[in-house]
This record gives sequence, structure tokens and C-alpha cells, in this order.
Amino acid sequence: ESFKNEGNRKPHIFGLAHKAYRELIAHRKNQCILISGESGSGKTESTKYVLQVLTAAGENRTGATASIEQQVMLTNPVL
Repeated sequence: ESFKNEGNRKPHIFGLAHKAYRELIAHRKNQCILISGESGSGKTESTKYVLQVLTAAGENRTGATASIEQQVMLTNPVL
């Protein structure tokens, strides 16, 4: 939960994902998270963390019985 501390100046992957989700719900506009870096810097792992946060938030909101995370991962998103 410490990642929600907006007073912290360092970006945190969970905090960024959580903020994107909040903005999506509040403003009903598409959001984009750009994850970049050099080879081996953790882009793929960061993408997985973002998907975990977004799908967990979506499941909590919708009460979906099928895992949203499984559905997203099955679509083979661009990593």
C-alpha cells in the first residue's frame, strides 16, 4: 500500500498502474502506460505487474467470475 503514497517522488510501477486505473474510471478516457528501457532492464516484468494491478482492480469492480487476467494474457498483448 505504500506505493499509493503520492508524496513519494520516485515513480513506482504499482503506483503508476493504480493511478492509470483511477483516471480511467474517473474520466472514462483511455489511458496509456509506456514502459521503456534497455535490454534486461525489466520491461517484461514491469508489464506483468501493470497487468496484475489492472486486472485485480477490474475484477474487484466487476465481480467477474472468469479471470480478467487470464483473458488479457490469452490475447497475447504486445510486450
